[in-house]
Amino acid sequence: MLRPISNLCLIALVAVWLTLSACSRKQEGGPQVETQSSSNLQGTWALQSSGVVADLLSVHFVNPEIGWAVGDIGQFQGSVLGTSNGGLRWGPLSKTTEVLSSIFFINQNIGWAAGYAGRIQKSVDGGLSWSLKRREQKNEIINSIFFINERVGWAVGAGGLILKTEDGGENWTYVSPDRVEDLWSIRFSDEQNGWIAGEDGLILRSADGGRNWERQASGTSAALFSISTVDAQQAWIVGEGGLVLHTSDGRNWAAQPSGTQENLQSIKMIDRQTGWAVGTRGTILSTSDAGAHWALHSSPTVADLNSVFFVDEKNGWAVGSGGTILHYTAR
Repeated sequence: MLRPISNLCLIALVAVWLTLSACSRKQEGGPQVETQSSSNLQGTWALQSSGVVADLLSVHFVNPEIGWAVGDIGQFQGSVLGTSNGGLRWGPLSKTTEVLSSIFFINQNIGWAAGYAGRIQKSVDGGLSWSLKRREQKNEIINSIFFINERVGWAVGAGGLILKTEDGGENWTYVSPDRVEDLWSIRFSDEQNGWIAGEDGLILRSADGGRNWERQASGTSAALFSISTVDAQQAWIVGEGGLVLHTSDGRNWAAQPSGTQENLQSIKMIDRQTGWAVGTRGTILSTSDAGAHWALHSSPTVADLNSVFFVDEKNGWAVGSGGTILHYTAR
């Protein structure tokens, strides 16, 4: 299962991107429930044209205009898609021969992409070109890459794989937490405090910059796909069967009622109160009270949604199967 520059330079090269259709197709069926009153987030989700049909697995923005999406191998092979106008137009920036499962930019110039075969690439020009920083490794898959600053970053993947860099991704070292489970997501709230989520309800916590990891009780054996943190105490995790977990002290986790049985693939908390989660069959949820209540939103697609990212309360994107890209605009 797949899971999972400057502004002037980027804008100048938009003209050479392939001309993409401005038409978005409306997909019928799936979750079409109106937003519940438990959330005051009353904006609208609308389809954007990606120009690809391959599954998209990860999306990241650095401001309301500039963002990227990556995914499966399609007509552009393993393309990195980019936008400089909030997604009104998406275009292929570069190619790779491997599936890319995760992308992360620390600013509008510097970013990293990772995926199958343990390959890690870095860009210093907003995704227009990429240099290989970690060569392909047999049987490795990276599912999540994250940087806390331009030098310190982590990546996790299948079979308990944990990698760390302290020189901006030039070199990567193995971290050995003595786990064999597939690891799906890694996030740090600062240079010291971070979490990893994985198969069989696995949650690992580090309080020393990733040198040591300890298992925390999740209370579930479900697969955990995505983490979002806002500080060293507050974090959320989503997973199979509509599962949402929350910690308010960095140690103890409790389930929150999501109101759905769909698998939740990705979560992004904007602050301690406000956040979004997406999942299979076009599922979109939001909370405005730290997850005490989750509201199901009307969705314009039945495609599985694999990744969600918000830059603020007014601007968000989700990507998924079949080249699906959704954009949220606040009312």
